[in-house]
Amino acid sequence: MELHRYTFPDPYIVADLRGRYETADAKGRVQLLIELSKNEDCQLPYEIAALAVGDTNVEVRRWIARHGRYLDYEKGDSSGQAAKPEEHNLWMRLKADPDPLVRAQLRENPGILPPVGRIGKSMQWFRESSHLERLALVRNEQIEENLIEQLFDPDETELGLTLTERYELCCAFLTNCTVIDTHVKDAGVVGNPSAWDGWTWYSARKFLGTLWLNAAKWPKGTGNLQHVVYRYVAVDDETKAKVYESCDEPVWRKAILYNSNAKRDHNTFAMALRDRDDGCRELAYSLIPKIDEKELSVLSVGEDKPDLCGLADNRVLPEPRQSEVHLQVRARLSELGESVTAFGDFDHMHIARKRESRRSEASTARGRRRRLSRRLRAIQRGVDDMQARLGRLVSLSSLVLFACVVGLMAALFTRWLR
Repeated sequence: MELHRYTFPDPYIVADLRGRYETADAKGRVQLLIELSKNEDCQLPYEIAALAVGDTNVEVRRWIARHGRYLDYEKGDSSGQAAKPEEHNLWMRLKADPDPLVRAQLRENPGILPPVGRIGKSMQWFRESSHLERLALVRNEQIEENLIEQLFDPDETELGLTLTERYELCCAFLTNCTVIDTHVKDAGVVGNPSAWDGWTWYSARKFLGTLWLNAAKWPKGTGNLQHVVYRYVAVDDETKAKVYESCDEPVWRKAILYNSNAKRDHNTFAMALRDRDDGCRELAYSLIPKIDEKELSVLSVGEDKPDLCGLADNRVLPEPRQSEVHLQVRARLSELGESVTAFGDFDHMHIARKRESRRSEASTARGRRRRLSRRLRAIQRGVDDMQARLGRLVSLSSLVLFACVVGLMAALFTRWLR
């Protein structure tokens, strides 16, 4: 941390900041608060924070409610920072602000739910909040997992929510990328686990799995929560396979596949390749990274058009293998009377990849030698071909000349006989 002018708010600095604050307009005051908040480890001087919390301009109060940090001055220095002890906790003053958006944005501020001692705080804030304020609270990056698990359970009755309110709160939480991404990394369902201890890893996997299993319980006709969860929340392969097997909506099963990786989610794709829905099977075959010769030979003589179309649209197979599979599958589709014009862009794709590969190869010395060798071999093939053509041409010329000589001799012999 580097020291700056306002690191130590002595009386002179506080007077300077107060002067800047009082002479600025609303936009300038917000800019000053942003400048003072750049150092995340430092607390705003109480005098400046109190001015912002009590500002007559609602935009300033909304900013401090959403972005202010360490606004509880009850635990700070007791050297007369506040005129009255009850005013030390600025969180409480913002909580009673007359503007409903200020009160709502306060719920999204991570400072109201500190990592230490936050157990039960989320539920306490939730019960004291209106629906608008709850929509902000579930977007808080420090929200507790047990509250979210309860929200996603449609059979839960303790919170006293209607299904519509519960749906809106669940959708609001799904936009909380900080919380979701942290759990995904800790659980290791995408890449390697970032959690350093087994309990964090287990808790993250349990939380993500609970979201999926609770979303699967939602009745149809109450929004599209299942599709959003399956499509955008990562989870382990076992949970995906379990939900996939019990899901009776092809659109939702496709969402699961779009959110899956065939290299990692083996159980899920094993079921998808045998799915009763043609569209799901076609999507699964378009996403698999490999296919063995035996399976390909069976498909190439079969009449399962969705499977063939999926392979024809596959862009994740290794490049040497991809073009071979495409040609073989498209030939079979043509035999079955299926138009393959929709897959014509693959020819251009393969050509472009080859060009890109050669350009990359030419950037190294070893690649340039290989490229020169290929060109020399191509020139040699051209020379050999030309020699062969010249040989054929010489043979033909000799034959024509022999025919002319024979014809001339025949003419002379005929004239001598006369």
